[in-house]
Amino acid sequence: MSRPDTPSDGAGEQDAITRFVRRKSGETLRSVAYVTADGYEFSYVRDDVREQYSGEMVDAIFDDLADEALEARSEESQYQLGALGCVVRCFAEGIVLNFPREEKPNLVLSMDPAAAARLHSFVGDCHRRLSDDP
Repeated sequence: MSRPDTPSDGAGEQDAITRFVRRKSGETLRSVAYVTADGYEFSYVRDDVREQYSGEMVDAIFDDLADEALEARSEESQYQLGALGCVVRCFAEGIVLNFPREEKPNLVLSMDPAAAARLHSFVGDCHRRLSDDP
């Protein structure tokens, strides 16, 4: 997967969403991207984050995220919990939120753990408990 060479048709909507996300998340926001089956487009990347990843690393990440969007639809019927609103990944040094959207690019956010401190703390507590389990 690669970054598209042309701006997306929904650039105005994406700009508005990016402004909203930046306003709501403050300095915890690491990046904002839009993902389709054909590629991805960043609308914001914090400078320190940009320096951490090579182009190949970013391509591999977004290949996985594009595949995830296809899986989301089948999960909705399997879990019978309604529409899948967001897939959350908690890593030691960041949170990734993937918002699947039908017929529009998925919104993918990367944030510092502080953005979801309670969730991140809960996940960490569960991992510690699981590692203590005989």
